[in-house]
Amino acid sequence: MFSLFLVFVVICVVVNVISSITGMSSYQSSEDDQFHRFQQDVQQQQFDEMNRHFTEESLKSVTPFEMGGYDMTQGNSWNNNDFGGMF
Repeated sequence: MFSLFLVFVVICVVVNVISSITGMSSYQSSEDDQFHRFQQDVQQQQFDEMNRHFTEESLKSVTPFEMGGYDMTQGNSWNNNDFGGMF
């Protein structure tokens, strides 16, 4: 009877050890998944911010100055006739 109890305890200990090892590896992969998702979220936020900035700049470059666009009559501009009277 005692030997049956001892075998039962040994089996329980072995199962507990195996489940804790398996649980730790699944916990580690869960942390890896969370870190990977975090990296993807940060990259997506950076991409969205860059797209927003470039969209605002492109809209401002084609918007008339009176409506908030760039002043294209001064500085280095394509519309500026700086060709020495050629055109």
